[in-house]
Amino acid sequence: NRWALRSSRDYQFDRWKGGITRPQVHLVEAMNKMMVAVPGGRSFIVDLKTLSLSEFEFPGGPMNVSFSGDLVLRCRCNKSGLWVATWESRDEGKTWQESTLDRTLPLPTYRDSSLALGLSGLEVRKSSDGGRQWKTVHTLAKPYWPFLLLPYSLNYVFLDNDRVVATDTLYKVLESPDAGETWKEVPLASR
Repeated sequence: NRWALRSSRDYQFDRWKGGITRPQVHLVEAMNKMMVAVPGGRSFIVDLKTLSLSEFEFPGGPMNVSFSGDLVLRCRCNKSGLWVATWESRDEGKTWQESTLDRTLPLPTYRDSSLALGLSGLEVRKSSDGGRQWKTVHTLAKPYWPFLLLPYSLNYVFLDNDRVVATDTLYKVLESPDAGETWKEVPLASR
């Protein structure tokens, strides 16, 4: 197996736009698409069937991004310099609207149009109705200093209908065998 470069784009990092400091990649298997967000606000949707690339811009400096199974692209963006809001795009970044999601769940991850997981403070919350109602399913241990000063987040991967794996800001790995109802930490030796 050999890797071949299919496309590339040059970009200039603009530190005044703010936003993410490392690339983020989100795969949406249902659409055969992948979203790649890079520092400086330039981002791309990759069609995995045709390997074509379309570029889009966030509505402000992205602090965090998400593209998941409900087929909605989301970002927590600093648009005006003071206010960070959650924005949504249902057309792969062509147009943006301010989100109607619960503001305590900045960027939930959806397995499909109904099941979603999100983090509110240190509470893992779950929705089974497309984000209309949320319940707390797990409370994380308080992170140790100096990480208290950093945004704490979880990145979720739905492995199949019920199994979910999440990594946190401190590189801990959590696993749920039952679609997010119960969680356990995966010991370092078994990773």
